[in-house]
Amino acid sequence: TPGNARALRRGGPVLWVQRPVGQLAVGGDRPLSKSWEALTQMEAERTPLYRAAADAAVKNDGAFEKTVEKALEVLEELL
Repeated sequence: TPGNARALRRGGPVLWVQRPVGQLAVGGDRPLSKSWEALTQMEAERTPLYRAAADAAVKNDGAFEKTVEKALEVLEELL
């Protein structure tokens, strides 16, 4: 919600870590992770909200270490 985005920004830059839906885990206890259909719907609904709230985005489609390195680079640029 817009209120959540404002609250996030009060804490500092907002970094959107983007993970492709096809690389997310399906199953477990999270209701939106019960099926591919639910994940795809969630992505469609939330992408515009995340895009609007984020100061920058980092793709998380490979090794965790590389994603963290890229996130730190982006945060340094923002600060």
